[in-house]
Amino acid sequence: MIQYPFGPLVQPSKQWRAIAALEESTMRTLLIYPCLLAILPAFVWYYGTTKLGWIVGDHGETIRLTHESARQICILFYMTMLTCIVAITLPTGVITSREYAEREWPIDILITIVWMV
Repeated sequence: MIQYPFGPLVQPSKQWRAIAALEESTMRTLLIYPCLLAILPAFVWYYGTTKLGWIVGDHGETIRLTHESARQICILFYMTMLTCIVAITLPTGVITSREYAEREWPIDILITIVWMV
């Protein structure tokens, strides 16, 4: 199952055809991957800000966040990543599901321009 999240990066056309041929129950299982993969940067950020910290300027004092504040920011960070995944994939799915002979293609171009800006 791990081949599907990384396959489109290595062999895009072959993997997208394989993903499109999957059953709906398998597709629901694959929806777990973005949620699990988004936890990793949030966890690393939490660990880095609470345990390692950072130094600003020449003072030499290490600054760390408290566990409570880092936990709140980490949860918001995770939710923001999931929101960005949905915000990027939904318009992409809408655009790719249409025929370009339809009259909505100017809307697709507008969506693309808005995303690029």
